[in-house]
Amino acid sequence: MAASSSSARRATCAGRNKHEFWREIRYVIFDAPGQDRDFEARIQFIQELMRKSAPAFARPHEHKPCKGKDHLFAELAEVERVGGEGLMLASQDRGTRRGGPRRC
Repeated sequence: MAASSSSARRATCAGRNKHEFWREIRYVIFDAPGQDRDFEARIQFIQELMRKSAPAFARPHEHKPCKGKDHLFAELAEVERVGGEGLMLASQDRGTRRGGPRRC
């Protein structure tokens, strides 16, 4: 998304067909930290919200439980193959905290 949003910003600044670039930007919602619920319930909340509101510019992220080290590395290879930068891993039973990740 960073590359697409940069292209849209540059096109906007240059006055070139800016609306076409912005129409391609999509938000992927992967958590709802404002919900005081466990991980599975937050994911269910996002899916229901997206289903009801059906925004053209956003979709829920597809979370996949890790089945082991081989599965993890296969997923990472696929993400990198299509130009992604990595994976985000989290324990399903972890809590959530507003303001980003915890720092040591």
